[in-house]
Amino acid sequence: MTISFAELLGPPPPDPIPVDWPGVEAWLGLRLPSSYKALVDVYGPVFVGGRLWLKAPVARDDRFDYAGELAHSHKLCGALSMDLPIDDRPRFHPKPGGLLVWGSTTFSEHLFWDTGASDDPEHWPVVVFG
Repeated sequence: MTISFAELLGPPPPDPIPVDWPGVEAWLGLRLPSSYKALVDVYGPVFVGGRLWLKAPVARDDRFDYAGELAHSHKLCGALSMDLPIDDRPRFHPKPGGLLVWGSTTFSEHLFWDTGASDDPEHWPVVVFG
């Protein structure tokens, strides 16, 4: 069974915020998963089911700060992992192969892609940190 974004999230906003995907991917130094880009193109940053916040590389009226959100999430989770043995600590983007945050939950969990798992972003596994 396939569920559409609209069935899951409701109708998209009437004025989606355009994303410069080539610019974003050049800035990140990574291609991003196509399903993520398709979702963001239609919905932008969105709160899903009262539990999950999808981060998106958009800017409008100073309401969204993608670079700041990435830096904050990566720094916070890096600090939280300091109790782990050094060899078990995750790397965070922009380090090569580092985890790249794409969302968070109301339970204070951060959702990352493991960019080191594959050169193809369509095969990046999701890592939950929190």
